[in-house]
Amino acid sequence: MRLRADQPWCSTCGTQGSERNPLTADHLVPLVEGGELIPEDGGEGLQVLCRRCNSSAGKVRHARGRLSA
Repeated sequence: MRLRADQPWCSTCGTQGSERNPLTADHLVPLVEGGELIPEDGGEGLQVLCRRCNSSAGKVRHARGRLSA
């Protein structure tokens, strides 16, 4: 919640989110690849993405032969 309050827009597309496409916290290192659920670095391992961009990021990771988050 703090991350979204500090940056109330999507890092990828710039949207401020909506009820149908809310802002989410995305792990820079996916959990399935060893990322931490709550990074100890104070949130540096997270970025703000809207749900649409967050879903697309997972598809890109998967297309590169990596598991999506």
